[in-house]
Amino acid sequence: MNIAAQVFGYLGACVTIALGVPQLIHQLKTKKTGNVNFTSFWIFYVGLLLWISLGVWFENDASAISIFISNFTCGVIYSFTMYFLYHYYDKKTKKMMLGAIAGIASFSLISILLFIAFILRFTVPNFPKFSGYSGLIFSLIVPTFTTLAFFPQFIIGVKNKNFHGVTPYMALLFIFNCALWILHSIFAILATPEAANGLIGVIVWNIICGIIYAFQFGFIYAYNKKNKLAYEVAN
Repeated sequence: MNIAAQVFGYLGACVTIALGVPQLIHQLKTKKTGNVNFTSFWIFYVGLLLWISLGVWFENDASAISIFISNFTCGVIYSFTMYFLYHYYDKKTKKMMLGAIAGIASFSLISILLFIAFILRFTVPNFPKFSGYSGLIFSLIVPTFTTLAFFPQFIIGVKNKNFHGVTPYMALLFIFNCALWILHSIFAILATPEAANGLIGVIVWNIICGIIYAFQFGFIYAYNKKNKLAYEVAN
């Protein structure tokens, strides 16, 4: 069980690292930011920071390493995604761009401090860790940011029937990522029952996240396919 937990944890970590890649490639390829909700991207950005924090103080060492490394690396990649979202935005202003750069710089600074704390976790005796209800509560709070971050963007897209600017492969990658972390958490609980408090929240929110992103993928894919067919008919 422990080996299975580690395998799915490492796979989940690899996919988590790549979460920001599809949108980054989309931005660099199209060189245009469509009708996106910037607030959604910032909420997800903050969510990554909370996941990094969870990796620093999570009770189980193996899970902590997977959570921290994957989300820290994803945060680095996502910083570029955030920058190019604003860089290629037609209506950007100097004030907006400076605000985005300041936000990215703040995220980077906090991430570096958390990286130092993560190193101290394995070098300082009796380093504080989440346990019992504190682990359960924090593991329930943290996933809400990354799970619900793009829900407003999804609602706006459905309402306006416009998903331009958001690639469906980002949602598909999220679904795959959720499945891997659910499997990791289940096997981790079976291998170490005392870790259940910290992992139950992860399972619940990843199930919810998977359902939400499945709907998003379906709508975005259908919208893009419809637009492609309309373009082919017109030409």
